[in-house]
Amino acid sequence: MYRQADIPEPVIGDWRDSENCPAAFLRGQQEQHYDLLSPEVIREARAAYYGLITQIDYNLGRVLSALQDRDLLRNTMIVFTSDHGEMLGDHRAGGKGMYHDPSARLPMILRPPRTWDAMKRGETCSALTSLADVRPTLVAAAGGRSGKEVDGCNLVDMAHGNAQPRSCLEGVMGHLEIPNYLAVLDQRWKYIYYPEGAVEQLFDMQEDPFETHDLGQCPKSESQRLTMRNLLEERLARRNSPHLKDGRLPILPLRGDTVAERRASRWPGLHTDELDYDVRH
Repeated sequence: MYRQADIPEPVIGDWRDSENCPAAFLRGQQEQHYDLLSPEVIREARAAYYGLITQIDYNLGRVLSALQDRDLLRNTMIVFTSDHGEMLGDHRAGGKGMYHDPSARLPMILRPPRTWDAMKRGETCSALTSLADVRPTLVAAAGGRSGKEVDGCNLVDMAHGNAQPRSCLEGVMGHLEIPNYLAVLDQRWKYIYYPEGAVEQLFDMQEDPFETHDLGQCPKSESQRLTMRNLLEERLARRNSPHLKDGRLPILPLRGDTVAERRASRWPGLHTDELDYDVRH
């Protein structure tokens, strides 16, 4: 469907091919061989991904039509979201698992029942949301109330201005003992900390929404970098995170593995020496 369409090219940040590119970021792409995909293959993958989105739209239409045919649509709350995005060649990366927007920024659409009075409709809210918000939103819609132990917000209350929007969101990826990164995002700035080599990335999401310029090593941005670093440490400390070491972000040495060793470790979907069967067949 989209093979002949005018598809945007992948975005490659100026940090991706520099000496400041985090080793943990590079390893993830080199192990999966994403960085070796040709422009032609990436374009085909992006076209196919667009087709998958169209297929989702089509089948959502079937669900909504069925609800309408049974006179249930007007009294049904719908929350549309996803568990992750897809890098699709951006920054020479593929798949998910990173805190950069192609992977971490998700659709979040809330459609309240038509039978609810005084509801805002057709509006966009810039508040930071999370998948943790789905549970308290649906519980509240059913007339219940979530306890304080639930780490989420009722999006209906947030849309009405009856709940304080989040000031920031943090994220962690990787094993409990050795995380690939720890990160925090507010309404403008995104800070990503990679314990391996103690590498910091800082992006101004207002001026640079495609994360093409890493300000983590920029002297002019040092104050903002320290502010975001302190914010991340405070948030992790509030959660009693095991990732903090004496209240500070952990520092791990570089693993010292070569590019050849990374590429030889595994190639999911084709062949692997980590599983007891040959997945090629």
